[in-house]
Amino acid sequence: MTEGKLKGRRLWWFSIGIWLLLTVLLSALAPGSKENVIANKDFGLPTDAPSIVASKQLEKYFPNEGGIPLFAVFHKDGILSDEELVGFAEAVESVKDDTVFDEVEVIPLSKLQPNLRASFLSDNGETFFIPLGLPKDLEGKDLHNLVKSIKELVGPQVNETIELSWTGPLASLQMRSSYLAKRILYCYYQRLDLF
Repeated sequence: MTEGKLKGRRLWWFSIGIWLLLTVLLSALAPGSKENVIANKDFGLPTDAPSIVASKQLEKYFPNEGGIPLFAVFHKDGILSDEELVGFAEAVESVKDDTVFDEVEVIPLSKLQPNLRASFLSDNGETFFIPLGLPKDLEGKDLHNLVKSIKELVGPQVNETIELSWTGPLASLQMRSSYLAKRILYCYYQRLDLF
């Protein structure tokens, strides 16, 4: 039997010791993973993508102090006139006439010069949008009811030849919730054999 060789239990304990020593040394000396990670700010899109450029411009000119964005989008087959743009802006601005909507932020586009107002117009002149800011502290039903009230107030003031839609994180959430509610009711009534 040769002395000095690592066998059996000694080899096992020696291997464990080396692994522990390496783990401690590498943990202390190696750079952390957070130092090597680059944040994916633009969802993996190039910086010149239209959606990224639009969001940067919107943030530049209309900084969001934590409110929830909501956009009124007006569309017509054909070029929108400046008079129509002023009418849309006044319809949305009428929200501020009601004290219920005191915390809703609306840009007074009807009071801007036509060239500034046109910056909210699409390149083909058929679509116009108006940003609104909703209070950030509202949740659930209160937020849903506020958006519904805004839609009910602005909608009747818009000509029937104009397509009015609402977009933003809240509008899509509201659409999903109403779709889900209808779907649940449909499934419930179908289970009761009412259809």
